[in-house]
Amino acid sequence: MKKLALAMILMVLLSGACTQLYPSGGVASASMPVITSFTANPSIITLGQSATLTWNVTGATSVGIQPDIGGVALSGSLAVTPASTTAYTLTATSAYGSATSTVTVTVNPSAAPPVASSFTVSPAVITPGQSATLSWSVTGADSVRIDPSVGNVPASGSQQVSPSSTTTYMLTASNSAGIITDSTTLSVTTYLSPGSTYFGYPVYPAPYVTGMPVIVSFAAYPPVITYGESSTLSWDVSGADTVSIDQGVGEVPLTGSMVVTPINTTYFTLTATNSSGSNYASALVTVYPSNSYPTYPYMYPFQYPTFPIIPRPHEPPPPPHYRPPSGSDNETGKQGTGNRDHRGMLPRINYFNSSPTNTDVGQSAELRWNVNGATSISINHGVGDIPPSGTKTVIPNHTMIYTITASNSTGVVQHSQEIVVPRTLNTKKPNQTGGH
Repeated sequence: MKKLALAMILMVLLSGACTQLYPSGGVASASMPVITSFTANPSIITLGQSATLTWNVTGATSVGIQPDIGGVALSGSLAVTPASTTAYTLTATSAYGSATSTVTVTVNPSAAPPVASSFTVSPAVITPGQSATLSWSVTGADSVRIDPSVGNVPASGSQQVSPSSTTTYMLTASNSAGIITDSTTLSVTTYLSPGSTYFGYPVYPAPYVTGMPVIVSFAAYPPVITYGESSTLSWDVSGADTVSIDQGVGEVPLTGSMVVTPINTTYFTLTATNSSGSNYASALVTVYPSNSYPTYPYMYPFQYPTFPIIPRPHEPPPPPHYRPPSGSDNETGKQGTGNRDHRGMLPRINYFNSSPTNTDVGQSAELRWNVNGATSISINHGVGDIPPSGTKTVIPNHTMIYTITASNSTGVVQHSQEIVVPRTLNTKKPNQTGGH
């Protein structure tokens, strides 16, 4: 009996010990390590400059960064000075497994792309007939131009402008290492009065205004060419007495197309006019320098209208299906060219557009892009890093200019796309008591 009692007491003690060691049903809780952040700042540098890697990891027994760095603490930062574009991979390990994260530091050659340190307009809101002053400062550029209507300009300066409607001015600066853009918007409104408070984005005509000519579409195809190549402008206008295109084109019919061969990146502005007023739309033809990836015309999708105002009675045809040839390599530029070597070439942004280009507050638009020969691609306004081709839905709450940046070891190229979100003042319709 004594032996039986001792055995029972021992079993109770062992059972209590097990309960204390494994409170969750007798099984220890397992967890993988978590990489909460791993970034490189800046992600694009010039040869000889440094970038800072910053990371934070939880639940790991060891953390390492490759290449060439090795073991590091769970969190920290480290300056790196790679001699060429480098992908850094952080690996966090625990008894339950490993987690990895990768960031890329793009290294441009010593011939760096231009830098636009400032591009502003003052005042930002005027009434028709008033003027505002554009001011800019650019370093390291071989050529600088401002569109629409301004043209080629020196690296730094100022110029008065007096547009008849709200206008977004685009500054383009280029050299052998890249093309960069910047923009600023001048709002033109008849509602301006002393003491008015205006937001920092454009004021567009009220949507109920009738009688104005309608620009159904105005587009350039292809939108990207190399020096010496051509692009076709196409347009469709209704309700206009006259239609004209700047840059020396002149008056054109309501509907048509024409081939243009600009020698520089050029904004073409179409003006449609009748007795009620004028309406405007712009199409951008980007002219790449000779040291850029070649054009692949079959890669362009159907070009949705650059400036859709009213819905068409029919659906546009679907974009053509493109299947890269075997051996396609977006990073080395071998796409569709066999073993041809394009090292030393700038990336090429085959297209970057949106559908639609005009939307209302709270409504979405889709950004679309296709890039060739880039090792790093990103879009601003929180979109971040992106693949060589794809789409992204955005919901701008005011007029936004999205800029795509593509880079490789040769340089940087940028394109911009404006999505207009009309904001009107005093938008109450006649004979209505409710607000807009």
